[in-house]
Amino acid sequence: MSRSPSLRDRHRPQPRDAGGGAFTAGGFRISVISEPQPVPAVRELFRDEFHTLSARTGFPFLVLETT
Repeated sequence: MSRSPSLRDRHRPQPRDAGGGAFTAGGFRISVISEPQPVPAVRELFRDEFHTLSARTGFPFLVLETT
């Protein structure tokens, strides 16, 4: 019996250093890593969750340059 693949099947997070190594192997260097914080209005909308939203890693942005 076959089943359709789900997002969980396809998404297997790797350690961040593995991603950095892949960029380097592809001929890039990481020049900037930034992680945006929630806008202040989020504190009012999600009072109980704001600390978690601002403290845990969400979505880092990378600026890559060719080497």
